[in-house]
Amino acid sequence: MSAEYIDTLDIPTSTEVATARKMPIQPSAMAASIQKPKAFVDGGSVVAFVAGVSGQNREDVLNSTLLAQLAADKAHSREDDVMSWYSFYSNVLGNVGWVTQGFNWEKYTSKKMSFTMDEAVLELAATALTGQEELAVVAALDAMRKLPKEDGRIKLFDHSSSSDQAGNFQISVCSEDNGAVAMKTMAFYYDAEQQDTTVLFFNFNSASTTLNQATNALTLDSQVYANVRDNVVTKLGDKAKSFVLDLDI
Repeated sequence: MSAEYIDTLDIPTSTEVATARKMPIQPSAMAASIQKPKAFVDGGSVVAFVAGVSGQNREDVLNSTLLAQLAADKAHSREDDVMSWYSFYSNVLGNVGWVTQGFNWEKYTSKKMSFTMDEAVLELAATALTGQEELAVVAALDAMRKLPKEDGRIKLFDHSSSSDQAGNFQISVCSEDNGAVAMKTMAFYYDAEQQDTTVLFFNFNSASTTLNQATNALTLDSQVYANVRDNVVTKLGDKAKSFVLDLDI
């Protein structure tokens, strides 16, 4: 776990990942009151925070998970080589201070003829999260649902998490206890015969869509991350702003 490791990571250039995307929203990330829940689009993830997570810890979570996503994107296809992507993603997180229990995958089965990804997320959240964690995720998805398709946050999430008829995204929620950060991540990847227009809210045909889901519990070693925080910020450059957009929940 060292600054040298971060320096060796290769991440996409801004031109590679953002040529067709408008970003009308700029993050108000760390200025928000920590007494209220907060959520952000963070590349191909939605990250929610229950009340009480400090501004510095919010920033550390968003930057470290974004770095892991971008480095994994550069190393492996997010849609076509999912297991290699998650292995690389987890390795980056481990090298910057996250302690992870690992992803345990299972197939999602809908009881209806069609379903939306946010419905699958909420079903998993009901069993995997505590009350306050679930409320924060519900609020984050509600905020996303209200946005027009042209909004920069929708474009960021869709562009970062999917391509054509396949996708790979994460919905996470973070809490803080005596300065220690814990994160629960719900991860999803899918293949569909239809080409979705918005990842979370498109109606997918159950018979022709394969969706896999997993949960993971992680904790951040703040002492380890403090040693590499500046290196993470330097490596991300302007992406720390353009790939992290505020959701009002």
